[in-house]
Amino acid sequence: MGACSGHELSMEESYVLEPNSLLGRGAHSKVLRATHKQTGETVAVKMLFQSTTLERGAWEAEIALMKQLDPHPNIIRLIETFETDEYVCLVMELAEGGELFQMLVRDGAYSEAIAQHYVRDILTALNYLHEKGIVHRDLKPENLLLTSKHAGRAHVKLADFSMAAIVTNKRLAARDGLTWAYCAPELFDENATPAYDGKCDMWSLGVILYIILSAVHPFDPDGRNSKEWDVWHDISPEAKDLVTKLLAKDPSQRVSASDALNHPWLLKDDLSSLPLQSSVRGNLTAYIKAMHQRFRVSIIATIAAARLASTKAEAPPVDIHDVIVDEEPSSGAKLTESVSQSSVSYAPNTATE
Repeated sequence: MGACSGHELSMEESYVLEPNSLLGRGAHSKVLRATHKQTGETVAVKMLFQSTTLERGAWEAEIALMKQLDPHPNIIRLIETFETDEYVCLVMELAEGGELFQMLVRDGAYSEAIAQHYVRDILTALNYLHEKGIVHRDLKPENLLLTSKHAGRAHVKLADFSMAAIVTNKRLAARDGLTWAYCAPELFDENATPAYDGKCDMWSLGVILYIILSAVHPFDPDGRNSKEWDVWHDISPEAKDLVTKLLAKDPSQRVSASDALNHPWLLKDDLSSLPLQSSVRGNLTAYIKAMHQRFRVSIIATIAAARLASTKAEAPPVDIHDVIVDEEPSSGAKLTESVSQSSVSYAPNTATE
C-alpha cells in the first residue's frame, strides 16, 4: 500500500482529486475522479471512511482479493492504494461510460443484439473470476461500468469487490451490504448445502438480463400485467431459454458462466437489431426510479427494523423472504412468494394461474 512516509509519495502528492466529481457513494465510501500529477492519467478513487464502523479486515480483504486479479478487459483494475488517518484510498481505472443501465436509458432505444454484447462481457468477467475460485456476490447494475460513452465502442467492466470472497467448503455468511433484489435464494438459506459458489452470481445476471429485456424485475408481482408482459413477444426463444437457465432456483441446475458463454443466444449472430419494446417505451427509466424508491428504501428500512426486533430473545432471525418489497399495503406482495416459483414465465400471472 502506498504510504505517507519514506520515499513513497502520498495520495495528495501523487493525484489531484476533483472534489465535485462524485462518481458514486456508499454507506462507508465515496468515489471521486482524480488525475495523476505526472502521467495525466484520469482515475477513479474509492475513498473508504476510517471514522465509520467499517472493519479494517473488510477493506483489507477487498484489496488483497483485487491484487490477485490479472489485468482483464472486463474487470476494473486496481492501480494502487493509500492510507491516511481519514481514508483508505483505492485508486482504480476509470470507466468513462458510467453505469450500464444509465447508458441504456441515456441512449434510448436499444436492441436484443446490444443486450447480447453487454451480457457476453459480463459473462467473460464472471467466468474468469469463477475459474479463480472467486465469487463476486454483489452483481448489480451499479457495479457494471462502461469503458466509453459511445454505445458502439463500449465494453462492460465489473466493479466493486467489497462483497467478493474466495469460495471454500465453508459457508459464506450473507453480508449486510448485499443488494437483496439481485441475490440468489441460497444466500438466505442458512442450511444451504453445499456452501454456495459462483452460481449465485449467475442468478444475479439472470435478474439483470431479465430487466434489460423487459424493464421489469422477474420476481416483482406488481410488474406482471399484460401491458408490460407483451414486450416478451418479440424476444428470441434463445434469450428466454438463457434467462430460465440463469434463474433456476436450484443452484445445481443453474447454468455456469462457462456454459452460458456457449449458450445458443450468445453464439447467435443474427439477433434483431430492432429496438426492444421496453426500450422504446422508456420502461427502464421507470424501473430505475422504482428501484430507488422501493428496493433501496423499503427493503433496507424493513430489514433494519426486523433486525432491531430480532435482538429480542423471543424474536425469530430475519428472513429476507419475509420482507415486503412494496410499501403499498394493497399489493401484499412478498419476495418469498415470487422467488419460490418453480420457473420463470413470460406471460401475465393471470395466464399462468
